[in-house]
Parts: sequence; C-alpha cells; structure tokens
Amino acid sequence: MKALLLFFMMMCSTFAQTKDDFSHLKQYGGDYYSDQVLDDAKVNPILKKMMGKEYKHLRDNLSVTGAVDVISGDLVIQGNADHKGGEEMAIFDINLPSGLIRTAIFSNGKITIYCSKASDEYFKSTDFDSLPYSIKTWVAVVNYGLEKMLQKPANVTMK
Repeated sequence: MKALLLFFMMMCSTFAQTKDDFSHLKQYGGDYYSDQVLDDAKVNPILKKMMGKEYKHLRDNLSVTGAVDVISGDLVIQGNADHKGGEEMAIFDINLPSGLIRTAIFSNGKITIYCSKASDEYFKSTDFDSLPYSIKTWVAVVNYGLEKMLQKPANVTMK
C-alpha cells in the first residue's frame, strides 16, 4: 500500500510540472548565481533565439550583477557592463510558471525591450502595460536617474 501511495505521489508531482515550468530556478533567488540562471539548459536556448545578435550585448551588460531577485514570482537579474554603470545596463526577467522571458538593454541612451514568445494570450510582447513590475521599474529608474533612486525625497520621513 505504501508503495502504491508513493508511486501516486511521484506521478502527481511529475504531472504538476509542465514543460514550461521553470520553478527549478527558484533556488537561485537571493544568491549570486546569475550565470547559472542565464546558462540554464532550458533558459539559454530561448534567450539566444530571442536576443539574436544582441545576445552578447545582453551578457556583457549583465557582467556585473547583484543578487538574483524574486519579484512578484519572477526571477530577475539586473546589471551593467564592467565600469559602465549608467551607460550600458540590462535586466533579465523570467516568469517561473510560464517560462516567459523579458529582457531590456540600455545602450547609447536608448532602451530596447525583448520578449520571448508567449504561450499565454495575456502576455503581449509589444504591450508595455503587460510588462512585469521589475521591467517597468527598471525603465523608470534608468530614465529618471539612478542618483534620484539613492536620495531620500523631501516628502519622505524616516521613523
């Protein structure tokens, strides 16, 4: 009976993880393993196809990163090229349940956003409103100044 129960539990967990499920990457949240995420066997081919000629540019602009973040259930990596903070920057965001990847590159004063093909109609690759919070926030910080993010605004009180 125990063997049957164990078999049933294993089958349920196998079927619960879809082919688009990237939850195995969750283990990197909060750590400094951005290369393991970007080089993952499931992520990397999608990223290379999505980015095309800009793949190396993305990787260069993510050569200096902080910890891998988990923001609203997405895994997020932000960074810049060596000695080029504020000039050459990028962000990577992957939705773990769907595997939908979005990236953005800031270069020569312009931001270009990329999106992998969505299997879900909710996600429109050309719709700014459907971008995740991480990408929208990053765009705002890049556009309105990194230095402002580090300064306490006059209308904020600390207690």
